[in-house]
Amino acid sequence: MKLLINPVLAQISEEVSGSHAELRVDCKIESYSCKMATHDKKLFRQLLSFGADADGTEALSPSHSSPSMLATSMSTDGSPPSMLQHSCSTRTLFYLKSTLNAVFHPDYDFSHAKAAEFSKEPSLAWIQRNVDAHLSPVFGPRYYPLSTALWAALDAEIQPKECDVYSYNPDLDTDPFGEEGMLWSFNYFLYNKKLKRIVFFRATAFSHSAPSEDETTEEDEGGLHNMSEDDFDYLE
Repeated sequence: MKLLINPVLAQISEEVSGSHAELRVDCKIESYSCKMATHDKKLFRQLLSFGADADGTEALSPSHSSPSMLATSMSTDGSPPSMLQHSCSTRTLFYLKSTLNAVFHPDYDFSHAKAAEFSKEPSLAWIQRNVDAHLSPVFGPRYYPLSTALWAALDAEIQPKECDVYSYNPDLDTDPFGEEGMLWSFNYFLYNKKLKRIVFFRATAFSHSAPSEDETTEEDEGGLHNMSEDDFDYLE
């Protein structure tokens, strides 16, 4: 996966990120080409060597959408959505994992993430409403122009209406991002198969009492700096 530099998305990510009235938000919006790098090709060949079919079907978890939203995805006779609505190809799942690896390298490795930790969202409209529901209270009246700029930038980069939308929803035991003071988070992938491109959109909110990554690093370093020689006597 190759990062496609998009200054507009980077600027919007910076605007969303930071301390606000009642919480702190960390945001990433990045675009990636699905063209496999050498390392990706090696991992994909290994996957196929274990008997996987590149165009086989991987069962995903149902979307975490609200019941009212899921109801809109029911068929006209009221039957539940088919399993195809909760699946993707082995190749697509590999792209999703590779995107996470590219975004969070070298801190995390998602190569062994389970298919059940991913979902296919029912519609673009659903994630737009979910993004709005999380970010609008944070920004208040300032959110409308920000939202307009966000979706205009995404439209130019990935053509969201032509995308399949997926999400990453690890449980509490496997969530690599679960940190003290986290209030909410979402991880969306906009996958345009024709463009062979994925945009990853993540936002996480923390209470102000939660230590930031910089503060945690400073505390760790400060603890070492403040130790006297006597504190190291036990090493002798």
